[in-house]
Amino acid sequence: MQEYLSILIRDPGASDKLLYFAKCYSRLRVAQIQWNYYLGHYYTYYIVVVVTSLTLNVYQAVTAHSPKAMFAVFVMGYCLSLLMLSLAEHLEMSEMVLRSWKYQHEPKWFRKFHKSCRPLCTQNGGFGFIDRRICLTLLEIIVSNSTSLIISSQNG
Repeated sequence: MQEYLSILIRDPGASDKLLYFAKCYSRLRVAQIQWNYYLGHYYTYYIVVVVTSLTLNVYQAVTAHSPKAMFAVFVMGYCLSLLMLSLAEHLEMSEMVLRSWKYQHEPKWFRKFHKSCRPLCTQNGGFGFIDRRICLTLLEIIVSNSTSLIISSQNG
């Protein structure tokens, strides 16, 4: 989908792309809606499972000094951030494409169509969409829950 978005970036000298943009963007929007319908809940479950297992691995790595747990923390954390950043890049590229078409002297029908266009984004189940800030939010959740587990285990 990112290949199609990169094709749609506004070229100031090409006004023949208006119809192509309208047709291609509509198809991409339908594809994005289907993608979110089928895989939106999967991302929610995936994030919950990965954050929970990362929290438990951090706890085990700190309390038991286990090298396996440290390795699992690094691998799973890297995979989680890589997935979230690639999905966030999709959103940013879509926003950039829409901004590149915004302030052009185009026909009235295209300006109306452009106002109705929204950035393509990957839904995270019922919790909204995935952007760059979600990585920091997930890391904050992992750190705070791991700290709570470590502190509660040392007191008991």
